[in-house]
Amino acid sequence: MLSQPETWIQIAAGALLLLFGRKLFWLCLGIVGFLLTFAIISRLPIEIDSLWMFLLSVVLGTVGAILAIMLQKIAVAIVGFAFGAYSTLFLLDSYRVDAGGFDWVLALVGGIIACLLAALLFKIALIVLSSFLGAGLIASTTGLSATATAILLLCLALLGIATQLGSRKRALKKAASTS
Repeated sequence: MLSQPETWIQIAAGALLLLFGRKLFWLCLGIVGFLLTFAIISRLPIEIDSLWMFLLSVVLGTVGAILAIMLQKIAVAIVGFAFGAYSTLFLLDSYRVDAGGFDWVLALVGGIIACLLAALLFKIALIVLSSFLGAGLIASTTGLSATATAILLLCLALLGIATQLGSRKRALKKAASTS
């Protein structure tokens, strides 16, 4: 379980991504890079010190954020892949699914599917991915059952998608009226 400050940091990061993920895309990619790196390292069969796991995750998350700024369209495909892979691993863990050592294959498939969707639907993908990531960060702090967590995650993600789409429509309307 997370400590109190870590829980509030995770909730705050989740709320930012949930409500402003499209505008803060670089933050979204940094957080996903951190989470994916941490999830992969924690599954390795070798023992790695917690501090090194954290530092490596921060470094790779930061590299992801820099790439997002420089290479947005490529970065959205990367974040799509990372989101799909991380979400697959999260769901396998949440529902205690024993994939018989094939959890990496399932994570790869989930990552590829999310990557393709992200590349095809760039702007919408930013909204959907950041909303689900933010919702996941918030929902994972609740300690609810897997089913209740999934329901909360879906409700929060839909709220985030609606909020971000609403702000996008207002921005487009404002731009059209000033032209």
